[in-house]
Amino acid sequence: MRKIVTSVVLLFCMIALYGQKYTPYIIITKKGERIECLAEMKKDFITYRLGPKTEKVKLYSNEVKYAASVEGDSIMLFSGIPVYTSLSQTSPTNVGWVRFLTDPRVEPVSIYVYYSMFLGQVQENYGCYRQGDEYGQNLIASNTFKAKYKETISKYFSDCPSLVEYINGDDFRLLNLTGQVKYDDFKNVVQEYNQCEDKK
Repeated sequence: MRKIVTSVVLLFCMIALYGQKYTPYIIITKKGERIECLAEMKKDFITYRLGPKTEKVKLYSNEVKYAASVEGDSIMLFSGIPVYTSLSQTSPTNVGWVRFLTDPRVEPVSIYVYYSMFLGQVQENYGCYRQGDEYGQNLIASNTFKAKYKETISKYFSDCPSLVEYINGDDFRLLNLTGQVKYDDFKNVVQEYNQCEDKK
């Protein structure tokens, strides 16, 4: 009986010690430092180790330019860029981690998403980031009024008249019937903008 209790206690100790999920990451800090490590991402910071037995180091999201989670052949790219939120158009706000859905290192304008709580429900917020900018711009969120997001998106892409004309058309919709953002449609809009030939 004593052996069983000892084994159970040891098992719980091991779970406590190794329960945190550290996965391979490549971190690029805003100072230009490149860190290959094992890391765990939290709401607004990342904890990393250079090896399984090395000391933990904490970096806040506003110190990180890119944090790439590497799982097999897939890479999930995060950033701590500040964004203009829909509630504050005058100054950028750091919202923790922004998850990129297209590659900002390659695309002139890329798409990101982050999650926030609104009236007790998780809300998806989609935005765009232009290469070279210091911040991103939120453009559409779950359950946004159609007139509101069309106006916001039209302003963001205003230097491409053909795209603005399409956005302002009656058939243009970026939310499905449940109020969720149609990512593929939004991605197509951004791709059209990146390939726009009549930019002013």
